[in-house]
Amino acid sequence: TKFLAYYFKSTICEQMIKDFAGGTAQPNLGAKDLAKFQIPIPPLDEQKRIVAKLDECFEAITKARANVEKNLNNAKELFQSQLNQIFSQPALSEAEGKGDGWVEKKLGEVCEKIFAGGDKPKEFSKFITGKYSVPIFANGVKNKGLYGYTNKARISIPSITVSGRGTIGYSEIRTEPFVPIVRLIALLPNDEIIDINFLNYGLKNIDFSNSGSSIPQLTVPMVKGYSILFPTSLSEQKQIAQQLDALKSHTQDLESKYQQELDALDELKKSILQKAFMGEL
Repeated sequence: TKFLAYYFKSTICEQMIKDFAGGTAQPNLGAKDLAKFQIPIPPLDEQKRIVAKLDECFEAITKARANVEKNLNNAKELFQSQLNQIFSQPALSEAEGKGDGWVEKKLGEVCEKIFAGGDKPKEFSKFITGKYSVPIFANGVKNKGLYGYTNKARISIPSITVSGRGTIGYSEIRTEPFVPIVRLIALLPNDEIIDINFLNYGLKNIDFSNSGSSIPQLTVPMVKGYSILFPTSLSEQKQIAQQLDALKSHTQDLESKYQQELDALDELKKSILQKAFMGEL
């Protein structure tokens, strides 16, 4: 039974399924198709030997995968823990050498404007053209929320957008003129009070998803009411943002490395199964 189960996980069987699966929009495999499958059947003793070998290999791969996944999670948590440490400290915690010169203010106090985007422009294109070159951004993470292009910007200064729907709280810095739509919330920071990069990191430390509404949605009054802790010195804000940039780059490199290791382990499993059912294990 285990020999057959392993066979169905092999790339050889996957190819047979593709060959037999009928239909167009949604391919399917029937019992009659399955009955036609040709599979290699060595003697029972050999089947048991192969199964034992596969069990041994896959147990080792499972342990290795668990270790890599742990490292991957640790890499992701490293950056978030640093954000928490910076933006969750008490404003007057001088005992830790922090808090001196730090203040806590609401987002509505550190931004010149906070407003939500409206309907998409009547004139727009899904692709950039000579006429339509101003990006339109909506809520969403894919392509950083890019919806299309139009010919007139609503915001022309560096600002931050925060998704009010879908992936609530997802923030992006926008440095080029653009148009926000579909209730995408735009924050125009007061650059005499707060650095835009520092503010963006602060936004990533706020749990916007806990809105208390049965219908997940973030509104402008809600955003204005959230608070952020920051040093009054703009140069210190910029320095912290640069340190976070470096840490973010480092953790992204680690995440990429560990993801490559996970992919390699998946390929190793496929390779071992391939060898097993070609008589090479």
